[in-house]
Amino acid sequence: MVLLAATTIVNALPAKAASPFKASLDSTNLLMGRTINLSFSYLETGDTNGVVTLDMSSFPTEIEIVNANEMRPVRKPLGNNRYELTGQYILQSFDSGEYQIPGLLYINSTGDTVQSNPLALKVLPVDVSDMTTIISDTGVLNPGKKFTDIFPSWWPWVLVGIIIVAGGICAYLILARKVNPMAVIRKKELPPYEVAISALNNLKQQNLLDTGRDKQFYTRLTDILRTYLEGRFGINAMEMTSSQINNALAANPETRDSKKLMTEILQVADFVKFAKAVPMREENLRNFNYAVDFVELTKPAEQKQSSDTDSNSTPGN
Repeated sequence: MVLLAATTIVNALPAKAASPFKASLDSTNLLMGRTINLSFSYLETGDTNGVVTLDMSSFPTEIEIVNANEMRPVRKPLGNNRYELTGQYILQSFDSGEYQIPGLLYINSTGDTVQSNPLALKVLPVDVSDMTTIISDTGVLNPGKKFTDIFPSWWPWVLVGIIIVAGGICAYLILARKVNPMAVIRKKELPPYEVAISALNNLKQQNLLDTGRDKQFYTRLTDILRTYLEGRFGINAMEMTSSQINNALAANPETRDSKKLMTEILQVADFVKFAKAVPMREENLRNFNYAVDFVELTKPAEQKQSSDTDSNSTPGN
């Protein structure tokens, strides 16, 4: 009877649910200087559009992530609104020892976080006992000549003298009111709308997304938008957090309707810059288009009328 009761209790206990987020290494041992794959798999339910990243605050500094910027996870549909998110990080180390790798983080669009299982890795030293000669003796190398070697040693003082004379001439012209430097600066200033559009076009031509430089892309994109907000609406966005910018946009009637575009850009940018998230390429392109749409929707009325006139005009016969 006792055995039967114990068996009944064990069978009544709930089974431990399998984790939807798993991480694994190709091997628990790694030869110093070699690389190893850290693979992960996460089962998504619904259109959460989450990202996988590493907790660098507790990640061993002795282990280097070779493909930190190039790693792109693959999202495979499984049916019934379920997806499998898989990917690999490539690890390398030049310091022997035993290390604990913290669990990977999955962050969805609402900010919820799921952590995978932690891993252990042992980095083995290279056996150099049978190595006798590493580098043989060599002769003295010829450093060659540089272009500056043709100038005498005192030429920098001549350059300094020229700069001082030129500076004195400029100061004289300004003090004598021969030249108004502020007028020259004002003449070259462009409207904030034109500055932002030009900067966005330049950012697009840099192809940062094609080279895996997501952090540089979002840093440059948000700087362009922050500069535009300050020039166009007087919002000191460079000194504000993302939430403060959203509040300022909500309080301005001219930006209230297009605020959601900026909110989406700032949210993803914060994930990339501070959580080291790696968004999908389609999401990056969508956020770039959101930035262009925001600038177009909030440009001054006279520039909107000019754009409408140009689009409606047709060439004469």
